[in-house]
Amino acid sequence: MEQVEGKRLDGVAQRDMQLAESYLQNQGWTILERGWSCGFHDVHLIGKDSDGTLCFVMVGPRDLRGEMIPSESEERARKECFERVVAEYLKEGTVLASSEYRFDMITIARFGNDRAFLRHHKGL
Repeated sequence: MEQVEGKRLDGVAQRDMQLAESYLQNQGWTILERGWSCGFHDVHLIGKDSDGTLCFVMVGPRDLRGEMIPSESEERARKECFERVVAEYLKEGTVLASSEYRFDMITIARFGNDRAFLRHHKGL
Protein backbone atom coordinates (compact mmCIF):
# COMPACT_ATOMS: atom_id res chain seq x y z
CA MET A 1 0.00 0.00 0.00
CA GLU A 2 1.43 3.31 -1.03
CA GLN A 3 0.13 6.48 0.56
CA VAL A 4 -0.27 9.40 -1.80
CA GLU A 5 2.60 11.69 -0.90
CA GLY A 6 3.51 15.12 -2.14
CA LYS A 7 -0.12 15.86 -2.94
CA ARG A 8 -1.18 18.06 -0.08
CA LEU A 9 -4.85 18.81 0.04
CA ASP A 10 -5.89 22.42 0.43
CA GLY A 11 -8.33 23.38 3.21
CA VAL A 12 -11.45 22.89 1.09
CA ALA A 13 -10.29 19.49 -0.22
CA GLN A 14 -9.49 18.37 3.33
CA ARG A 15 -12.95 19.42 4.51
CA ASP A 16 -14.52 17.59 1.56
CA MET A 17 -12.61 14.41 2.43
CA GLN A 18 -13.63 14.67 6.09
CA LEU A 19 -17.26 15.28 5.11
CA ALA A 20 -17.25 12.29 2.75
CA GLU A 21 -15.64 10.02 5.34
CA SER A 22 -18.10 11.10 8.05
CA TYR A 23 -21.01 10.54 5.69
CA LEU A 24 -19.83 7.02 4.84
CA GLN A 25 -19.23 6.11 8.48
CA ASN A 26 -22.74 7.35 9.34
CA GLN A 27 -24.00 4.96 6.63
CA GLY A 28 -22.36 2.04 8.46
CA TRP A 29 -19.11 1.88 6.49
CA THR A 30 -15.71 0.85 7.80
CA ILE A 31 -12.93 2.95 6.27
CA LEU A 32 -9.88 0.79 5.45
CA GLU A 33 -7.61 3.24 3.62
CA ARG A 34 -7.26 6.97 3.01
CA GLY A 35 -5.27 8.37 0.10
CA TRP A 36 -4.23 5.04 -1.42
CA SER A 37 -2.26 4.89 -4.68
CA CYS A 38 -1.15 1.99 -6.83
CA GLY A 39 1.17 4.04 -9.03
CA PHE A 40 -1.18 4.68 -11.93
CA HIS A 41 -4.32 5.73 -10.07
CA ASP A 42 -5.14 7.37 -6.73
CA VAL A 43 -8.16 6.40 -4.64
CA HIS A 44 -9.31 8.80 -1.95
CA LEU A 45 -11.10 6.29 0.32
CA ILE A 46 -11.35 2.51 0.44
CA GLY A 47 -13.88 0.92 2.71
CA LYS A 48 -16.50 -1.71 3.26
CA ASP A 49 -20.12 -0.68 3.14
CA SER A 50 -22.75 -2.00 5.54
CA ASP A 51 -23.26 -5.06 3.27
CA GLY A 52 -19.53 -5.91 3.29
CA THR A 53 -18.89 -4.79 -0.30
CA LEU A 54 -15.34 -3.52 -0.86
CA CYS A 55 -15.70 0.03 -2.21
CA PHE A 56 -13.18 2.35 -3.86
CA VAL A 57 -14.31 5.97 -3.52
CA MET A 58 -13.27 9.13 -5.33
CA VAL A 59 -14.21 12.46 -3.74
CA GLY A 60 -14.43 15.67 -5.72
CA PRO A 61 -16.10 19.02 -6.15
CA ARG A 62 -19.31 19.21 -8.14
CA ASP A 63 -20.07 21.69 -10.86
CA LEU A 64 -23.66 22.80 -10.31
CA ARG A 65 -24.08 23.71 -13.99
CA GLY A 66 -24.26 20.05 -15.00
CA GLU A 67 -22.34 16.83 -15.26
CA MET A 68 -20.60 15.61 -18.37
CA ILE A 69 -21.76 12.23 -19.64
CA PRO A 70 -18.76 10.11 -20.67
CA SER A 71 -18.68 8.51 -24.10
CA GLU A 72 -18.91 4.73 -24.43
CA SER A 73 -15.16 4.40 -25.06
CA GLU A 74 -14.36 6.59 -22.04
CA GLU A 75 -16.68 4.45 -19.93
CA ARG A 76 -14.97 1.23 -21.08
CA ALA A 77 -11.49 2.67 -20.40
CA ARG A 78 -12.57 3.81 -16.94
CA LYS A 79 -13.92 0.34 -16.07
CA GLU A 80 -10.68 -1.30 -17.23
CA CYS A 81 -8.69 1.11 -15.05
CA PHE A 82 -10.96 0.33 -12.08
CA GLU A 83 -10.41 -3.39 -12.56
CA ARG A 84 -6.63 -2.87 -12.55
CA VAL A 85 -6.91 -0.84 -9.33
CA VAL A 86 -8.89 -3.61 -7.62
CA ALA A 87 -6.36 -6.21 -8.77
CA GLU A 88 -3.46 -4.14 -7.38
CA TYR A 89 -5.23 -3.62 -4.06
CA LEU A 90 -6.09 -7.30 -3.65
CA LYS A 91 -2.52 -8.32 -4.63
CA GLU A 92 -1.26 -6.49 -1.56
CA GLY A 93 -3.25 -8.83 0.63
CA THR A 94 -4.43 -5.97 2.83
CA VAL A 95 -7.92 -7.48 2.95
CA LEU A 96 -9.25 -10.84 1.95
CA ALA A 97 -10.61 -10.97 -1.56
CA SER A 98 -14.19 -9.79 -1.41
CA SER A 99 -16.76 -11.45 -3.59
CA GLU A 100 -18.11 -8.02 -4.44
CA TYR A 101 -16.47 -4.67 -5.09
CA ARG A 102 -17.48 -1.42 -6.69
CA PHE A 103 -16.31 2.09 -7.46
CA ASP A 104 -18.22 5.04 -6.08
CA MET A 105 -17.87 8.78 -6.34
CA ILE A 106 -18.89 11.40 -3.84
CA THR A 107 -19.41 14.86 -5.28
CA ILE A 108 -19.65 17.88 -3.02
CA ALA A 109 -20.96 21.32 -3.91
CA ARG A 110 -20.06 23.97 -1.35
CA PHE A 111 -22.17 26.99 -0.54
CA GLY A 112 -19.83 29.09 1.58
CA ASN A 113 -17.80 27.63 4.44
CA ASP A 114 -20.59 26.00 6.42
CA ARG A 115 -23.00 24.51 3.87
CA ALA A 116 -22.53 21.76 1.32
CA PHE A 117 -24.53 19.42 -0.88
CA LEU A 118 -23.15 15.86 -0.98
CA ARG A 119 -24.17 13.28 -3.57
CA HIS A 120 -23.10 9.63 -3.42
CA HIS A 121 -22.86 8.01 -6.86
CA LYS A 122 -22.72 4.23 -6.39
CA GLY A 123 -21.33 1.68 -8.82
CA LEU A 124 -19.60 3.71 -11.52
